[in-house]
Amino acid sequence: MVYKLVMKNILGIIIVCALLVSCQKDISGTYKALKPLDSCEKEIIVIDGNNFTRSIYGKYSERYHGKSKGNKDYYITCTFPCTMQCHATLSKDGNKYSANITNAVVKIDKEEFKSYSWKKNNISDDSLIRYFEKNLTEMLLKTLNEKKQENDYVGFQFVVNGNKLILVGGNEVDDYFIKLVE
Repeated sequence: MVYKLVMKNILGIIIVCALLVSCQKDISGTYKALKPLDSCEKEIIVIDGNNFTRSIYGKYSERYHGKSKGNKDYYITCTFPCTMQCHATLSKDGNKYSANITNAVVKIDKEEFKSYSWKKNNISDDSLIRYFEKNLTEMLLKTLNEKKQENDYVGFQFVVNGNKLILVGGNEVDDYFIKLVE
């Protein structure tokens, strides 16, 4: 008798857990910003299960400052398209999702990279690309670290309402992304 009661309780718990999991909203998909940041062409958020990736695409113009062998200053102006990506894992509290930052990376399009200097120099475009990828990645990580609350590694918080992903908190109020039909 006790065995049947225990089995019924276990079966009941399994059914309740299955219903809870099946009732959870699947927010996986690709979302595009309606108002991308001023310095970028587009912003995309991709959610795949518990994985979150925010990509910012833009074209940048940066200046490299170096010293020649004669210790004279020289400058190289570089223009390039690049992608800044933040990778995170998602957690949920009520209707609010938190993206806990795990990694950030900057990728420069090597085919579209252009450098300009009035004087010949000894720095290759590949070296300049590595330099800017490293510096822009450090800048991105610094910005993300400033967004984190205490030591919780939360970089982004948002709610999903229908096909809208709405960022919440900080200066991101009224910013939202629309889910793209896939």
